[in-house]
Amino acid sequence: MQPLQLDSWRAKRQVLAKHILESAHDHGPLRILEAGCGSRWNVDLGDLEYTLTGVDLDEKALDMRINERRDLQETIVGDLRTVILDDARYDVVYCCNVLEHVDGAEQVMHNLVRWTRPGGTILVLIPDGRSAKGFLTKLLPHWVHVLFVRHVQGLASAGKTGFGPYRTYFDPVVSLAGVRRFCAANGLTIDACYSSAYSQSANRILTALSQAVAWTVHIVSFGRLTARHADLTFVIRKPADPAGRHRSTGQALPPDDPQRRTP
Repeated sequence: MQPLQLDSWRAKRQVLAKHILESAHDHGPLRILEAGCGSRWNVDLGDLEYTLTGVDLDEKALDMRINERRDLQETIVGDLRTVILDDARYDVVYCCNVLEHVDGAEQVMHNLVRWTRPGGTILVLIPDGRSAKGFLTKLLPHWVHVLFVRHVQGLASAGKTGFGPYRTYFDPVVSLAGVRRFCAANGLTIDACYSSAYSQSANRILTALSQAVAWTVHIVSFGRLTARHADLTFVIRKPADPAGRHRSTGQALPPDDPQRRTP
């Protein structure tokens, strides 16, 4: 199954909202974990009743979510590779543009699965490490990324504490083939897969230039590095357990746990 092409951030947000809303149930608020939550929640869920927990290693980014965005019910400071959360606690686990920044991304993938309830949904958004964009991102040093975001995309805070861009690693699982292999090996179902090749820049010249570079890399690589898409969105389903339970019975972290912070 080839990924379905999305042509804008708006379309991507609508797709994400659709799949999260499909996870809704009548057993209380939907429990959502934002794994690597960054500075804002980008999905409009309308009137859906839900609780949103954010986990991030960047404490300053979490402070922004608590004091400025105020869109999290709970925050936990921790490394997604090692943080301890309850098994099968969340109905939806959302991980957006995080795995490419982790040296050990497959361990994070295993944790995302472990934290999701049986029958729950895992939403993974990544740049494809086997795309022309992914290849160039890996090839260029981090300071180039910082300068690009700061001076081309116009984000003056780029590179400062609490703000991206972050260093990239692109472990093998961070690719279309890598996620497919991981899901097949771990009994997971990919309900849907979407791709996008659009540029985040509103500058048409910059967009055309980035597309030209991507196709040049595609040609020079003899087609091994795709220019047809840059980013991927996976909707992954964890199988229901044999008893067919729908909700997690896991308990929350104790109120005095050092990892827990409540706004």
